[in-house]
Amino acid sequence: EELSGYGFMELAGKPIWDCLIPPERRADVGAVFDMLVQDRFAGSFENEWVLKDGSRRLLQWRNTILRDAAGQITHVVALGNDVTQMRSNERELENYRGHLEHLVDIRTAEAEAARLRTQLTLDSSADGIIELDPNGNVRMVNPAASSMLGLMPEELIGRNVHDAIHYQ
Repeated sequence: EELSGYGFMELAGKPIWDCLIPPERRADVGAVFDMLVQDRFAGSFENEWVLKDGSRRLLQWRNTILRDAAGQITHVVALGNDVTQMRSNERELENYRGHLEHLVDIRTAEAEAARLRTQLTLDSSADGIIELDPNGNVRMVNPAASSMLGLMPEELIGRNVHDAIHYQ
């Protein structure tokens, strides 16, 4: 009553799909109920309700069949949860995720372009440039430095600069 806006007496004895289910989905919901009472289907699903005020809410359902001592179906118990806001939040999060992935792609492309520009600058410089880590180990050697020292970059990278190029 609280969710639908209808009082118990307004719906008593009427199939729920005739009262609360949107017209375009009534046949589907009726078919699910028919399968339930024929003991051919139980489980959960989602469908919209049209409330008394005309608004719509999305409900997630879990159905259970109750039987008498002889095994005959006596009741179909349906427990529904309003998942309208949760599904809306999921869609919004998916939109944010897509947007963030797009931003990451843009930033990654920008970083790669900057890396390539830096590499081109280092490779084309006539000045010898060597990059060292805080321990004095060679991280990078440009072609000019390699040529000046008479050593290939792979002979220098990872080695301590003092050990690699100072005369002993």
